[in-house]
Amino acid sequence: MENDKLFISEKKYIYISLDGYFNSLTAEKFDEYVSKYDDVDFMIIDMTNLKHISNMGFKSLLNLKNRLLKNDGKLKIINTNNYVYELFEFTGYTDILDVN
Repeated sequence: MENDKLFISEKKYIYISLDGYFNSLTAEKFDEYVSKYDDVDFMIIDMTNLKHISNMGFKSLLNLKNRLLKNDGKLKIINTNNYVYELFEFTGYTDILDVN
């Protein structure tokens, strides 16, 4: 046992799946929900079922990224459909956020 090592990860990970429309009506609820997780190390936002994202949705994601960065956290956006990804590209958010 002298050479055995035990590694315990104390990192916090959160996975959130979005569905439908991420707009002014849903962004406020999203902001309220994720505000309690500002201290996580890594947050994944799954957009498999997202149909549309508006400027308010983009603003919420950017604010979330900035809050996470204050604690060295990271934000990853996954599984965007072609339409949603094109919105990210058109608005320039693919240069700011980690999106695939």
